[in-house]
Amino acid sequence: MKPQLFNFNGQPTLDSREVAKMIGKRHRDLMRDIRRYINDMDEGAKLRSPKFFIESNYESSQGKLLPCYLLTKMGCEFVANKMTGKKGTLFTAQYVSLFNEYQEEHKAIEAHMTSDEIAVRNRELDFKE
Repeated sequence: MKPQLFNFNGQPTLDSREVAKMIGKRHRDLMRDIRRYINDMDEGAKLRSPKFFIESNYESSQGKLLPCYLLTKMGCEFVANKMTGKKGTLFTAQYVSLFNEYQEEHKAIEAHMTSDEIAVRNRELDFKE
């Protein structure tokens, strides 16, 4: 199944569970890595981790609320830059394709909409997700 991008405050994001599948890593290990990246970024005054990783959660099959992250395009680039070899290459190709497709689809839709219609649509997308 093709990974799904989610609109968060007007920007496309990928759920960390999807990213973990794409890179062949356990989700908890990716979460550990992302937390370390955020910790390192937050020590640098000019770096803002929410531009890369957005805290979120999901409901497990047992009904528990569990943590996850939404990765922006910059977050995916960050993860990809930490990888080497075939897995890194495949992940980069996948996320670049996903984000570019998303942008093209939204450009085509927005070309026929007023700015008010675009704002309403973005609020509706944010609310649904």
